[in-house]
Amino acid sequence: MSQFLSTVLDYILSVSTLTTIGVTLLTLFCTSWIKNSFSKRFHVFKLKTDHNYAERKKVKETISKNKVHLINACESLNHRFINFEENHSKGWHNVDRQYETKSKYYFNSFVYRLALVYAWVNKIDGELVIMDTTVATKEDIDFVKFLRVFKQVLSDISLFDKSKEYDSSKEIDHFFNGSVNTIANAMKNGDGDMITFDDYEKDLKLYSSKLIKVCEFLDGASPDEDRQRWGRLQQLHLALLCFLNQYGYDFQQTELKKIETAFCWSMSDVLFSNFVVLLDRNMLSQNGEVKRIVKYFRKTQKGF
Repeated sequence: MSQFLSTVLDYILSVSTLTTIGVTLLTLFCTSWIKNSFSKRFHVFKLKTDHNYAERKKVKETISKNKVHLINACESLNHRFINFEENHSKGWHNVDRQYETKSKYYFNSFVYRLALVYAWVNKIDGELVIMDTTVATKEDIDFVKFLRVFKQVLSDISLFDKSKEYDSSKEIDHFFNGSVNTIANAMKNGDGDMITFDDYEKDLKLYSSKLIKVCEFLDGASPDEDRQRWGRLQQLHLALLCFLNQYGYDFQQTELKKIETAFCWSMSDVLFSNFVVLLDRNMLSQNGEVKRIVKYFRKTQKGF
Protein backbone atom coordinates (compact mmCIF):
# COMPACT_ATOMS: atom_id res chain seq x y z
CA MET A 1 0.00 0.00 0.00
CA SER A 2 2.77 2.37 0.95
CA GLN A 3 4.56 1.50 -2.29
CA PHE A 4 1.41 2.31 -4.26
CA LEU A 5 1.06 5.66 -2.54
CA SER A 6 4.70 6.38 -3.19
CA THR A 7 4.24 5.59 -6.87
CA VAL A 8 1.17 7.83 -7.05
CA LEU A 9 2.99 10.65 -5.35
CA ASP A 10 5.95 10.29 -7.69
CA TYR A 11 3.57 10.38 -10.63
CA ILE A 12 1.82 13.47 -9.32
CA LEU A 13 5.12 15.17 -8.71
CA SER A 14 6.36 14.33 -12.19
CA VAL A 15 3.13 15.60 -13.76
CA SER A 16 3.32 18.71 -11.62
CA THR A 17 6.92 19.22 -12.66
CA LEU A 18 6.10 18.78 -16.32
CA THR A 19 3.15 21.14 -15.95
CA THR A 20 5.34 23.71 -14.25
CA ILE A 21 7.93 23.37 -16.98
CA GLY A 22 5.21 23.62 -19.63
CA VAL A 23 3.67 26.68 -18.03
CA THR A 24 7.09 28.24 -17.69
CA LEU A 25 7.94 27.58 -21.32
CA LEU A 26 4.53 28.85 -22.43
CA THR A 27 4.95 31.95 -20.28
CA LEU A 28 8.39 32.57 -21.72
CA PHE A 29 7.06 32.10 -25.25
CA CYS A 30 4.09 34.41 -24.70
CA THR A 31 6.25 37.00 -22.97
CA SER A 32 8.76 36.89 -25.81
CA TRP A 33 6.01 37.11 -28.44
CA ILE A 34 4.27 39.99 -26.69
CA LYS A 35 7.57 41.76 -26.16
CA ASN A 36 8.61 41.39 -29.80
CA SER A 37 5.16 42.38 -31.04
CA PHE A 38 5.07 45.41 -28.76
CA SER A 39 8.63 46.30 -29.70
CA LYS A 40 7.78 46.24 -33.42
CA ARG A 41 4.60 48.24 -32.91
CA PHE A 42 6.41 50.73 -30.70
CA HIS A 43 9.20 51.04 -33.26
CA VAL A 44 6.66 51.77 -36.02
CA PHE A 45 4.85 54.22 -33.75
CA LYS A 46 8.12 55.96 -32.88
CA LEU A 47 9.15 56.19 -36.52
CA LYS A 48 5.77 57.71 -37.42
CA THR A 49 5.87 60.09 -34.47
CA ASP A 50 9.43 61.17 -35.26
CA HIS A 51 8.52 61.66 -38.92
CA ASN A 52 5.44 63.72 -38.07
CA TYR A 53 7.41 65.84 -35.61
CA ALA A 54 10.24 66.41 -38.09
CA GLU A 55 7.86 67.33 -40.93
CA ARG A 56 5.75 69.53 -38.66
CA LYS A 57 8.90 71.32 -37.55
CA LYS A 58 10.10 71.84 -41.14
CA VAL A 59 6.72 73.20 -42.20
CA LYS A 60 6.62 75.60 -39.26
CA GLU A 61 10.19 76.78 -39.87
CA THR A 62 9.50 77.34 -43.59
CA ILE A 63 6.37 79.33 -42.86
CA SER A 64 8.00 81.27 -40.03
CA LYS A 65 10.99 82.46 -42.07
CA ASN A 66 8.75 83.71 -44.91
CA LYS A 67 5.50 84.65 -43.21
CA VAL A 68 6.42 88.20 -42.21
CA HIS A 69 7.49 88.99 -45.79
CA LEU A 70 4.15 87.79 -47.15
CA ILE A 71 2.17 89.57 -44.44
CA ASN A 72 3.96 92.85 -45.13
CA ALA A 73 3.40 92.48 -48.88
CA CYS A 74 -0.29 91.78 -48.24
CA GLU A 75 -0.54 94.81 -45.95
CA SER A 76 1.00 97.04 -48.62
CA LEU A 77 -1.42 95.77 -51.26
CA ASN A 78 -4.32 96.10 -48.83
CA HIS A 79 -3.51 99.80 -48.33
CA ARG A 80 -3.41 100.26 -52.08
CA PHE A 81 -6.75 98.50 -52.50
CA ILE A 82 -8.38 100.76 -49.91
CA ASN A 83 -6.99 103.82 -51.67
CA PHE A 84 -7.95 102.43 -55.06
CA GLU A 85 -11.52 101.80 -54.00
CA GLU A 86 -11.83 105.41 -52.88
CA ASN A 87 -9.99 107.04 -55.79
CA HIS A 88 -10.40 104.79 -58.84
CA SER A 89 -12.60 107.42 -60.50
CA LYS A 90 -9.62 109.82 -60.55
CA GLY A 91 -7.95 107.61 -63.13
CA TRP A 92 -4.48 107.45 -61.59
CA HIS A 93 -4.26 103.86 -62.79
CA ASN A 94 -5.32 104.67 -66.35
CA VAL A 95 -2.06 104.68 -68.31
CA ASP A 96 -3.29 103.63 -71.76
CA ARG A 97 -0.61 100.94 -72.11
CA GLN A 98 2.23 103.34 -71.29
CA TYR A 99 3.78 100.80 -68.94
CA GLU A 100 7.34 102.07 -69.16
CA THR A 101 6.60 105.58 -67.88
CA LYS A 102 8.33 106.21 -64.56
CA SER A 103 6.14 109.21 -63.77
CA LYS A 104 3.15 106.87 -63.41
CA TYR A 105 4.01 106.03 -59.80
CA TYR A 106 0.51 105.03 -58.73
CA PHE A 107 0.15 102.50 -61.50
CA ASN A 108 3.72 101.18 -61.31
CA SER A 109 3.58 100.69 -57.55
CA PHE A 110 0.18 98.99 -57.90
CA VAL A 111 1.63 96.46 -60.34
CA TYR A 112 4.64 95.92 -58.10
CA ARG A 113 2.60 95.40 -54.93
CA LEU A 114 0.27 92.87 -56.51
CA ALA A 115 3.12 90.93 -58.10
CA LEU A 116 5.14 90.92 -54.87
CA VAL A 117 2.32 89.19 -52.97
CA TYR A 118 2.30 86.41 -55.55
CA ALA A 119 6.09 86.18 -55.53
CA TRP A 120 6.04 85.39 -51.81
CA VAL A 121 3.04 83.08 -52.15
CA ASN A 122 4.85 81.14 -54.86
CA LYS A 123 8.13 81.02 -52.91
CA ILE A 124 6.52 79.60 -49.77
CA ASP A 125 4.35 77.19 -51.72
CA GLY A 126 7.40 75.99 -53.66
CA GLU A 127 9.36 75.27 -50.49
CA LEU A 128 6.44 73.48 -48.85
CA VAL A 129 5.72 71.20 -51.80
CA ILE A 130 8.48 68.78 -50.78
CA MET A 131 7.17 68.55 -47.21
CA ASP A 132 4.33 66.58 -45.67
CA THR A 133 2.01 69.45 -44.76
CA THR A 134 -0.79 67.06 -43.78
CA VAL A 135 0.81 66.57 -40.35
CA ALA A 136 1.20 70.31 -39.68
CA THR A 137 -0.70 72.15 -36.97
CA LYS A 138 -4.15 73.50 -37.85
CA GLU A 139 -2.80 77.06 -37.92
CA ASP A 140 -0.07 76.10 -40.39
CA ILE A 141 -2.44 74.00 -42.51
CA ASP A 142 -4.80 76.97 -42.78
CA PHE A 143 -1.83 79.08 -43.85
CA VAL A 144 -1.16 76.61 -46.68
CA LYS A 145 -4.84 76.76 -47.65
CA PHE A 146 -4.67 80.56 -47.89
CA LEU A 147 -1.76 80.19 -50.32
CA ARG A 148 -4.03 78.07 -52.53
CA VAL A 149 -6.84 80.63 -52.28
CA PHE A 150 -4.52 83.47 -53.30
CA LYS A 151 -3.53 81.60 -56.44
CA GLN A 152 -7.05 80.51 -57.30
CA VAL A 153 -8.57 83.94 -56.75
CA LEU A 154 -6.67 85.10 -59.84
CA SER A 155 -7.13 82.00 -61.96
CA ASP A 156 -10.39 80.25 -61.07
CA ILE A 157 -13.15 81.12 -63.55
CA SER A 158 -15.82 79.81 -61.16
CA LEU A 159 -15.45 83.12 -59.31
CA PHE A 160 -17.07 85.01 -62.20
CA ASP A 161 -20.66 86.06 -62.53
CA LYS A 162 -21.76 83.26 -64.86
CA SER A 163 -24.72 85.25 -66.12
CA LYS A 164 -22.21 87.25 -68.17
CA GLU A 165 -20.48 85.76 -71.18
CA TYR A 166 -16.78 85.11 -70.81
CA ASP A 167 -14.28 83.27 -72.99
CA SER A 168 -12.21 81.32 -70.44
CA SER A 169 -9.77 80.21 -73.16
CA LYS A 170 -8.26 83.71 -73.16
CA GLU A 171 -6.52 85.62 -70.36
CA ILE A 172 -8.70 88.70 -70.28
CA ASP A 173 -10.14 89.03 -66.78
CA HIS A 174 -8.32 86.08 -65.21
CA PHE A 175 -4.87 84.49 -65.31
CA PHE A 176 -3.85 81.01 -66.36
CA ASN A 177 -2.06 79.06 -63.60
CA GLY A 178 1.19 79.23 -65.54
CA SER A 179 0.91 83.00 -65.78
CA VAL A 180 0.58 83.29 -61.99
CA ASN A 181 3.90 81.45 -61.67
CA THR A 182 5.45 83.67 -64.34
CA ILE A 183 4.36 86.76 -62.39
CA ALA A 184 5.98 85.39 -59.25
CA ASN A 185 9.24 84.47 -60.97
CA ALA A 186 9.49 87.91 -62.58
CA MET A 187 9.93 89.46 -59.14
CA LYS A 188 13.23 87.69 -58.44
CA ASN A 189 16.67 89.06 -59.20
CA GLY A 190 19.69 87.07 -60.35
CA ASP A 191 20.41 85.90 -56.79
CA GLY A 192 16.86 84.62 -56.29
CA ASP A 193 15.93 87.45 -53.92
CA MET A 194 12.85 89.63 -54.36
CA ILE A 195 13.46 92.85 -56.23
CA THR A 196 12.75 96.14 -54.47
CA PHE A 197 10.51 98.82 -55.92
CA ASP A 198 13.64 100.84 -56.68
CA ASP A 199 14.94 97.90 -58.71
CA TYR A 200 11.61 97.74 -60.49
CA GLU A 201 11.65 101.42 -61.42
CA LYS A 202 15.31 101.40 -62.48
CA ASP A 203 14.58 98.78 -65.13
CA LEU A 204 10.92 99.51 -65.77
CA LYS A 205 11.12 98.42 -69.39
CA LEU A 206 12.36 94.95 -68.44
CA TYR A 207 10.01 94.32 -65.53
CA SER A 208 6.91 95.80 -67.13
CA SER A 209 7.44 93.45 -70.05
CA LYS A 210 7.73 90.50 -67.66
CA LEU A 211 4.61 91.65 -65.83
CA ILE A 212 2.69 92.68 -68.94
CA LYS A 213 -0.38 90.65 -67.95
CA VAL A 214 -0.59 92.36 -64.56
CA CYS A 215 -0.18 95.73 -66.26
CA GLU A 216 -2.98 94.96 -68.69
CA PHE A 217 -5.17 93.64 -65.89
CA LEU A 218 -4.92 96.82 -63.77
CA ASP A 219 -4.79 99.40 -66.56
CA GLY A 220 -8.11 101.26 -66.51
CA ALA A 221 -9.99 98.77 -64.32
CA SER A 222 -13.39 100.18 -63.42
CA PRO A 223 -16.69 99.05 -61.89
CA ASP A 224 -18.46 100.65 -64.86
CA GLU A 225 -16.73 98.66 -67.57
CA ASP A 226 -18.28 95.68 -69.32
CA ARG A 227 -15.68 93.31 -67.90
CA GLN A 228 -15.23 91.15 -64.80
CA ARG A 229 -11.78 92.11 -63.55
CA TRP A 230 -13.20 94.60 -61.04
CA GLY A 231 -15.04 91.82 -59.23
CA ARG A 232 -11.91 89.69 -59.17
CA LEU A 233 -10.00 92.53 -57.53
CA GLN A 234 -12.76 92.75 -54.92
CA GLN A 235 -12.43 89.06 -54.18
CA LEU A 236 -8.65 89.32 -53.91
CA HIS A 237 -9.02 92.20 -51.47
CA LEU A 238 -11.42 90.20 -49.31
CA ALA A 239 -8.95 87.28 -49.31
CA LEU A 240 -6.21 89.69 -48.16
CA LEU A 241 -8.38 90.98 -45.33
CA CYS A 242 -9.18 87.47 -44.11
CA PHE A 243 -5.51 86.49 -44.25
CA LEU A 244 -4.23 89.60 -42.48
CA ASN A 245 -6.84 89.31 -39.76
CA GLN A 246 -5.78 85.71 -39.17
CA TYR A 247 -1.99 86.03 -39.34
CA GLY A 248 -1.06 89.72 -39.25
CA TYR A 249 0.03 91.84 -36.32
CA ASP A 250 -2.75 93.65 -34.48
CA PHE A 251 -1.94 96.88 -36.34
CA GLN A 252 -2.29 95.04 -39.67
CA GLN A 253 -5.75 93.71 -38.90
CA THR A 254 -9.00 95.40 -39.89
CA GLU A 255 -12.05 95.63 -37.66
CA LEU A 256 -15.27 94.25 -39.08
CA LYS A 257 -16.88 97.68 -39.20
CA LYS A 258 -13.91 99.08 -41.11
CA ILE A 259 -14.00 96.12 -43.50
CA GLU A 260 -17.58 97.05 -44.31
CA THR A 261 -16.45 100.64 -44.95
CA ALA A 262 -13.56 99.44 -47.09
CA PHE A 263 -16.09 97.66 -49.26
CA CYS A 264 -17.80 100.87 -50.33
CA TRP A 265 -17.55 99.40 -53.83
CA SER A 266 -20.23 96.85 -52.79
CA MET A 267 -19.36 93.37 -54.00
CA SER A 268 -22.36 91.74 -55.65
CA ASP A 269 -24.06 88.85 -53.91
CA VAL A 270 -23.12 86.55 -56.81
CA LEU A 271 -19.40 87.32 -56.57
CA PHE A 272 -19.48 87.08 -52.78
CA SER A 273 -21.24 83.71 -52.91
CA ASN A 274 -18.73 82.42 -55.46
CA PHE A 275 -15.89 83.56 -53.21
CA VAL A 276 -17.41 81.76 -50.21
CA VAL A 277 -17.66 78.59 -52.32
CA LEU A 278 -13.93 78.94 -53.11
CA LEU A 279 -13.14 79.19 -49.40
CA ASP A 280 -15.33 76.18 -48.68
CA ARG A 281 -13.67 74.16 -51.45
CA ASN A 282 -10.30 74.86 -49.84
CA MET A 283 -11.67 73.86 -46.42
CA LEU A 284 -11.31 77.39 -45.03
CA SER A 285 -14.96 78.17 -44.37
CA GLN A 286 -14.54 76.93 -40.77
CA ASN A 287 -11.45 79.04 -40.12
CA GLY A 288 -12.31 81.31 -37.21
CA GLU A 289 -11.50 84.62 -38.90
CA VAL A 290 -12.99 83.64 -42.25
CA LYS A 291 -16.16 82.44 -40.53
CA ARG A 292 -16.44 85.70 -38.58
CA ILE A 293 -15.98 87.94 -41.62
CA VAL A 294 -18.32 85.93 -43.85
CA LYS A 295 -21.00 85.88 -41.16
CA TYR A 296 -20.68 89.63 -40.68
CA PHE A 297 -20.96 90.36 -44.39
CA ARG A 298 -24.02 88.19 -44.73
CA LYS A 299 -25.70 90.19 -42.00
CA THR A 300 -24.72 93.67 -43.15
CA GLN A 301 -24.67 93.48 -46.96
CA LYS A 302 -27.90 93.40 -48.87
CA GLY A 303 -28.31 90.21 -50.84
CA PHE A 304 -25.67 88.24 -48.91
